[in-house]
Amino acid sequence: MSENAPKGEAQTVTVDIDKAVYEEIKKKAAQKRYFVKNYVNEALRMMVEKDRFLERYAPHLSLDDLQEPNVIVLKDTEKRGLVDVRVVDGELRCDVDRTTDCVHTHFAWALQEVAKLDVKRPPTAPTR
Repeated sequence: MSENAPKGEAQTVTVDIDKAVYEEIKKKAAQKRYFVKNYVNEALRMMVEKDRFLERYAPHLSLDDLQEPNVIVLKDTEKRGLVDVRVVDGELRCDVDRTTDCVHTHFAWALQEVAKLDVKRPPTAPTR
């Protein structure tokens, strides 16, 4: 942490980022007309806020395991066990509640790890 930052200014830390990841971030930052530093700080801030939200929304749930290509295993302290949320026909389906619309599937959709699953874009509704 920068100990010599003037009083009232944000302190910063330096981190190592893989070159390939940096190049992707740099490209996305440019698309949004952000400096890389601002883009990274905003992305990290949003990730922290999302994690805080999930802790309030479902404090009894946490990620236990990711079994690619199609299962997220959640720990549910209310049910005192593990819950599988799996990809079925391109959607996330809860094995316990037997639905695509429950607290487990909502929680799973909010996890970054869902991007590693084989979830396909759902078909679009026909236009009129």
